[in-house]
Amino acid sequence: MQQLETICNNACICWCAQTQHCARPQFREFKSRFDCNICGTDITGNTSAHAKEHMKAGEGSGHHSEIRQIVTGYNTVSHKKEGHWETRVVGGRWE
Repeated sequence: MQQLETICNNACICWCAQTQHCARPQFREFKSRFDCNICGTDITGNTSAHAKEHMKAGEGSGHHSEIRQIVTGYNTVSHKKEGHWETRVVGGRWE
């Protein structure tokens, strides 16, 4: 912040700079997947073999389908450094 002009004893006009920042909006996609009802593992493409392993171990078997939203990428958007002028009170005395 740079003091440019003193108005009176306890105020000045200052440039307040805001920092440059980047936003990273996400690209999302919906994907279907199969989850095991016994252990919760993602068994997409391997449902029968996974159920067979549970049955061999004397456990139950079964699975269900879920639609999940997954992040497939990011888009980086840069915002330039900006600022504004403002009058600030400096010093002064509280009564």
